[in-house]
Amino acid sequence: MALRMMKMSSRMRLKTLLSLVGASIFLAFVFYVGVNNFLTVLLTLNPFFLTASFVFFFAFLVIRALRWQILLNPFTNLDLGTTLAATGTGYMVNALFPVRVGEVARAAIVSKKGRMSFSCALSTVVVERFFDLLYMFLLLISFYIMIMGNAMTSITLTLSISACFLIALGVVVIVILVRYEGGIRWLTRRTSKWAKLTNFLLSIEEEIRVSSKYFRSLKFHLLTFLVTLLNVIAIASAFWATSISFSLPAVLFGVTLFSLASVIPSLPGGMGSKELIWATIFIPMGMSELDAATSGLAVHLIILSCVLGIGAISVLLLKLSPTERSPEGREYAIPHSPR
Repeated sequence: MALRMMKMSSRMRLKTLLSLVGASIFLAFVFYVGVNNFLTVLLTLNPFFLTASFVFFFAFLVIRALRWQILLNPFTNLDLGTTLAATGTGYMVNALFPVRVGEVARAAIVSKKGRMSFSCALSTVVVERFFDLLYMFLLLISFYIMIMGNAMTSITLTLSISACFLIALGVVVIVILVRYEGGIRWLTRRTSKWAKLTNFLLSIEEEIRVSSKYFRSLKFHLLTFLVTLLNVIAIASAFWATSISFSLPAVLFGVTLFSLASVIPSLPGGMGSKELIWATIFIPMGMSELDAATSGLAVHLIILSCVLGIGAISVLLLKLSPTERSPEGREYAIPHSPR
């Protein structure tokens, strides 16, 4: 009991420290821009693009929830409203806590609402995130071809190559899971210490097998493309709301790279870390330091307000949504194919 309390205390201290670091970086950006100048930018945001950012972000969440519902269909019969509320809640948790805890939170929500195993629910999140990264990578290549390196520098190119490496690593992991399940099972028997991890990897492998027919459908890939595009347009609209002038292809490329960087664990609330990532991407592309700092702050606050607003509504909707029950009254689990 004492050991558990010590661990909780250590986590709280770490969270507090990270929050202070993030707040310090955020305030440093604000004071660099100038409090009065920053308030002026916020008060003079373009209402058309500001509204567009909210609309596109909500559409992004709806399409994402619809695609997630497709992945969940073999295991439970949750309606779109429940998956949308779970998605909105997950994004809100991601915005408030570090290390992308929201992904675990939304998996836990559908696990409870759909009476399915948690590992099954979380494996669907992992699979959809993989396709997110894959399509984001393809979009990044498209925008890179559009600007043909005119606004590219070594730093931005390094970030792009790093993103490509992460995607390639994900592909390798998926291939290993599908082709070498026997080896994973052997590892589980030999190393009990890693049993939970290997069992989770097996859950992902089974999710891929069970849902493979959806991966081959045009509908799934069309929805994934829309998810990727709407995400980029929502963030780009938030940037255009600041009325800062910058090349259209460069904005789209930078925003796509910024979205790819979201896989990196951030500080609580993204405070400070989002601004740093934004500045690291856009300053080497030719944007002035002042414009990069100003737009980074504004974009973060606009998207954060979208996330928190939709997240708060999602929490209320979850309390009203029904809970599915299996005919036997047990949790659904991924059926393991015989070997």
